[in-house]
Amino acid sequence: MYTLLLIDDDADVLATLTRSFRKGYKTLSASSGEQALEILNSQPVDLIICDQRMPGIGGVEVLTHASNVQPEAIRILLTGYTDVESLLACVNDAHIYKYVTKPWVPDDLNFTVVRALEALNLPKIPQSPVSSGRGCKEYRRSPALKFK
Repeated sequence: MYTLLLIDDDADVLATLTRSFRKGYKTLSASSGEQALEILNSQPVDLIICDQRMPGIGGVEVLTHASNVQPEAIRILLTGYTDVESLLACVNDAHIYKYVTKPWVPDDLNFTVVRALEALNLPKIPQSPVSSGRGCKEYRRSPALKFK
């Protein structure tokens, strides 16, 4: 069973997320960035849905920390804002899978979670070094790789 970490400082949003995913997943909830960091440092999670703007430690910082301590965990940013600079920081620093705007469509968020978790089970594509002739190596997908 996959473990989801749901993070939002709004109790109603957190309750809605928890209700949405309680069937079929183990859900962990955090109502602050600080609580989220404690969970991330103490137990493994497969997927994180985190609000962008929270008092204290915000979503970008939480997801950046998650990318360092649990790099395999899929990170989804939930935001009610369209601040491009913050979104770019989150994409670049936290390597998020996707950002979802509030209010979200429940079926769309569920579909996003399902697809993201399917990606956890995909085989890793081996990389083979190829000389570029410029004194450095480039990495390309192995042509011998065959999918079943």
